[in-house]
Amino acid sequence: MDGLGALIEQIHPVDRQATQVWRAAPSTVRMFCGARFWPKVKRAIIATPPTGDLHADVLRIADAATRTIRVDRDQLVGITLAGLMLVESIGVEAFGRFPEELALPEAALLETPTMVLKRRARNAPEGLLGRFMGDRRRWRVTVEPDPDATYVVTHGAPLAPCRGGDHHQCLVGILAGADRLSPVDGDEPYPVIRRACEARVFGRVSIVTLFPAA
Repeated sequence: MDGLGALIEQIHPVDRQATQVWRAAPSTVRMFCGARFWPKVKRAIIATPPTGDLHADVLRIADAATRTIRVDRDQLVGITLAGLMLVESIGVEAFGRFPEELALPEAALLETPTMVLKRRARNAPEGLLGRFMGDRRRWRVTVEPDPDATYVVTHGAPLAPCRGGDHHQCLVGILAGADRLSPVDGDEPYPVIRRACEARVFGRVSIVTLFPAA
């Protein structure tokens, strides 16, 4: 996707990883913290047709959306980029029929970007004595966008068991904690897309389910 490298630094840190996950495996815009602003961002995209210059279009449309949403532009750049990618892939007419209201958990709507970043950064083992349990430590995995949707994984165990051998159904996007998973071979030791059945957990992780797409 041309232009991402130049835009990434202009995206709020809370959505930088989500933007890279979206780039690698377009799935659900609900993964963005900025998804709460989706209705007005979508309207801004429709009202301001893209010109084909991705970098300029994202910033121009995000700027336009700030006039009605009244938040800093960096909170809108990631979700605007995802919207423009949808326009590119399905066309303006189909984009207009794309759902405007997203079913977001109330807990997610109550979190500010700063609160999300603090929650994702915490890496205390489960339980008061967790840090003394060695390989019996237990780590919390949060399935976003709902910060209350969590489950616990034993230290060194996979993110999740394989779904019947179909590895496509095991794919997850890593929104935070990629460095707390087992590295993989290749040039990118901590890729944003992983097979949950192969990624072993060594710390707190936040993920988004990519299959089935929501």
